[in-house]
Amino acid sequence: MVRMNFSNASIAENELAASFQVSPNPAAEQVIITLKENSGADATVSVLDLTGKEVFQSSVNSANGSQNITVNTSTFANGMYIVNVSTNGITSSKKFIVRN
Repeated sequence: MVRMNFSNASIAENELAASFQVSPNPAAEQVIITLKENSGADATVSVLDLTGKEVFQSSVNSANGSQNITVNTSTFANGMYIVNVSTNGITSSKKFIVRN
């Protein structure tokens, strides 16, 4: 008998993924991370390169409504990066590409 447990997947994770956008993609000089309404929850935003090195980090005390975080990517090497947004113990990730 095979048992499968999918208890780690939740609707809250999907809602968090939909609660931020990364643009433009691909990025050249900067990327803008737009946090949508987070019900006033604090958020931690980090950008990692593909080796796992954190190249940007910011803590945001987000108020209700949208908030933009501008990340200067002009010094980043060309390649793929991962944006992690953590709120209330839930982390969601999106990828973007830098082409300088």
